[in-house]
Amino acid sequence: MSLSQVGIVLWTTDISGLASFFVNAAGAQLTAQHPGFARVQVGDTSIGLQADEAAPGHPWFDALVSEGITRGVGIELRLPSPDVVASHAMAEAAGAVTVMDPFDAGETRECQVMGPDGYLFTFWQPASDDLPPIAPPQRRSSFGRMPTSRNTVVRRW
Repeated sequence: MSLSQVGIVLWTTDISGLASFFVNAAGAQLTAQHPGFARVQVGDTSIGLQADEAAPGHPWFDALVSEGITRGVGIELRLPSPDVVASHAMAEAAGAVTVMDPFDAGETRECQVMGPDGYLFTFWQPASDDLPPIAPPQRRSSFGRMPTSRNTVVRRW
């Protein structure tokens, strides 16, 4: 494994669940998994998955575990897909909440789902004349159906 210049680590309440979501919905390869940590490979990008309990001394630990601060807010993970419609169906089957149904966005076909721990995933593929057209997107309000972990809350200030 070569180390990239930029590392991505997502903190999670469920290592196996988030790793499975990456593998099943995003076509990632699980490259490492042990208690408290997993690593998935999406194309040439390696993403670490860190369990909250693996670092109880970390400054975020209390905010994430005890206070129920929502993680994932403000992060969009854009992942390539060979078939956005299939990725969308697999993500929903895995429990993701649709934010934006599959749609054609000029040079790409995309969809957005809220996956485990509230992370926003956008699956995309290059546009092609071979793909049947998809109607304009239907944006959905996801907050009423937001996936929740043991203490996840949405705070409105």
